[in-house]
Amino acid sequence: MEATLEKLTTGHDNNTSVRGLGDGSVVTEFGAHRGGNRNNTVCFLRLRSLSDSNQMWTVATEEASDATGNRIHNTSLGWGGITDGYFTFEPGLWTNEAAWKIKCDLKRVKGFAPDETITFREVPLGSVGATNRLGRTLQVNTVSLTLAEVCRQLPATNSMSWSSADSTRMHLVVNGLTNGLHLDLVSARADNGTNLDCVSWSSGGAVRDYFFRNVPTEARTASFTFAVQSGRWVEFTAKPETGPTRLLRNH
Repeated sequence: MEATLEKLTTGHDNNTSVRGLGDGSVVTEFGAHRGGNRNNTVCFLRLRSLSDSNQMWTVATEEASDATGNRIHNTSLGWGGITDGYFTFEPGLWTNEAAWKIKCDLKRVKGFAPDETITFREVPLGSVGATNRLGRTLQVNTVSLTLAEVCRQLPATNSMSWSSADSTRMHLVVNGLTNGLHLDLVSARADNGTNLDCVSWSSGGAVRDYFFRNVPTEARTASFTFAVQSGRWVEFTAKPETGPTRLLRNH
């Protein structure tokens, strides 16, 4: 695969705006830092598979370092969108260094081989307000996944405000996920055809919890597909720019 770092810019906070232009293109503007401790860095990064046009890649995590030995891992990482071609992270390093070294761990979000995915089929969702204990275990390569339980909740009606405590929770136990391997939920689909949106997930040790807000009340079962893959590392050395910047993309 091919990774191209188009620009590295720092000294931003959350004053980012997106607007469409008359020709159908979209411009994203990143404002300058306005005070406080927050400092975002933006990497304009292009990722392209050279072997499979169906593959799409993203940054799983990153590490920044400089010549004086400072080294940081991101405490916050976000994509503006896979097709937009940029990601943000914080904290940052000092801007007066000659250059930063940016090391990115890449993973796919689309285009998995059949032996990289596994599906828990027709999982009983249980009754609303109850926990359905299951204990189903599947194996994909060296990784075993146990779908321990599903805690069912009513679908959310407020699209602007939600809490994980009010969402349907799927509890997973993972073993064998060693360094360099990534586990991701690829799809979730109810028996009535509804695609279930995973609004958040959390992990701690060998356990993971996935939260869904739109599980229909009439749904009785759902199928969950996971992918296990090896990540790939790329490394760039660049002098970051500072101040406002913009990204123009033709959509």
